[in-house]
Amino acid sequence: MASGIRTPKWNNADVTHEQVDLEALSAWYGSLGMPWGLRVPLEISLAVGEPLFVKRCMGLLASTGAESGLRLFDSPGGVQVRRIGADERDRFVALEVAAFGDDPATARAWLAPQFGVAGFDHWVAGIAGTTVGSATSVQSDEFAGPAVMVTGMAALPGADARLVKAQLSAQISAQAVPAAPGATLVHVYPDDDEEAATFAAVGFIEVPGFLVRLVQPA
Repeated sequence: MASGIRTPKWNNADVTHEQVDLEALSAWYGSLGMPWGLRVPLEISLAVGEPLFVKRCMGLLASTGAESGLRLFDSPGGVQVRRIGADERDRFVALEVAAFGDDPATARAWLAPQFGVAGFDHWVAGIAGTTVGSATSVQSDEFAGPAVMVTGMAALPGADARLVKAQLSAQISAQAVPAAPGATLVHVYPDDDEEAATFAAVGFIEVPGFLVRLVQPA
């Protein structure tokens, strides 16, 4: 993946087996003038670049039927999650800047092209009309089959992060899976034990993650 933004975290190659053509990868990213890195499954040993951190992974088999692993529950704080459109793009960019501290111009360059593109949806969580969180869902259909990734999940300062992220992950799963043809798998990436416990309460199960490696710095 190459975003066109000169920030390594938005230019990553996903390793799927041990036979990685590093020369081809280097040449491809080099031709684009982009810094880049690798996401390497923990089961694969690949000593290249600088190891940065382990990206934890959790999955949920969700569907519209009784076999769903999704656990929706009443929110005592009345958290409501809704999908937003292109007319609220600037607002969503501002939410991401507030949540993650990215430079506004860089955040806009990353997010703006996603609006209106099939497979990308953006969501906000609110309580009594006040926005308390945001997230993005992305549909895919690769080796794991049709799936939905929930990423960029954040609770705004002052909000109950556990409650907000539980409702974002649960309600997005319930709404996004039926809209993704054939999808049953939803996956999220907890940052720490507290976030993993939040997702586990919704029904997500942790699986082996990835070692993120920086190969070509900016």
